[in-house]
Amino acid sequence: MKRPNGLTLFSLAVLLSFIAAPSAWSAPDDVLQPCHDDVQKFCAKVKPGRGRMSRCLNEHEADLSEACKSRLQEMRGHMTEARAACSDDAKKFCKDAGRGHGRIIACLKSHEAELSDACKEEMKR
Repeated sequence: MKRPNGLTLFSLAVLLSFIAAPSAWSAPDDVLQPCHDDVQKFCAKVKPGRGRMSRCLNEHEADLSEACKSRLQEMRGHMTEARAACSDDAKKFCKDAGRGHGRIIACLKSHEAELSDACKEEMKR
């Protein structure tokens, strides 16, 4: 699977879980709203999970709207920043959490009071 700009599969899966979740579209100013139509157009029949949604969007990357491409690129940047800011915290608190299915993020959230200031800030974003 092609990994755009070094984005880890974990990071992309987390990002795409928000795109795929119907409840994610309830807020009119949702940060992933620009991809809603693309998901409906290209990946409506894809069952979210196990990287299926990310594979679908990657397969259609050339066909995605400019707004979606731009938003995904922006979110990739945020994920890179968050990964850097929370790397030490994840190693400290979540080394046994396992990967996938949002386990590391859930673990970090469960240790929110103990996280470094930089990681707390990124988690808010």
